[in-house]
Amino acid sequence: MNLPDQIPERLRDSAVFLPEFDDNEGAWFKTDAIAVIKSLKGTDVSISDVLIHNMALRGYTQSEPVLSVHRFPNENDSDYSVRSRSLALDFIRNFETVNEKTLFALRFPLWKDAA
Repeated sequence: MNLPDQIPERLRDSAVFLPEFDDNEGAWFKTDAIAVIKSLKGTDVSISDVLIHNMALRGYTQSEPVLSVHRFPNENDSDYSVRSRSLALDFIRNFETVNEKTLFALRFPLWKDAA
C-alpha cells in the first residue's frame, strides 16, 4: 500500500492495512491517527475520508459514522488540504471509541495524479 511520503516513517510503519483498503489508505489507532494528521502540517496532503473500524469476531468491521470531506469548486490544493485535515482531526478527537482497538482509516486523495 502506498501512503504519502510526508508521513514520518515511524507512523507509516505503524499503519494497519485491511484487505478492503484501496491504495493510499491506511488505518491507525486514535493517538497515532492524530499524530499522522499533525505530521502533515505545512504539506498539501489532504484527507478525503475518515472511516471507523471496530474489532469484530473475525477481524475488523467498518461502522458508522464516517467523515467525508469533499473539495469545493475552485478550491486550491493548499486550502483543501488544511480544511480536510482540520475536519479529520476534529472528527477523530471528538469520536468516543468503543475501546483502544478502534481503528481510524484515513484516505489520502491523489488529486495531482488524477486524469
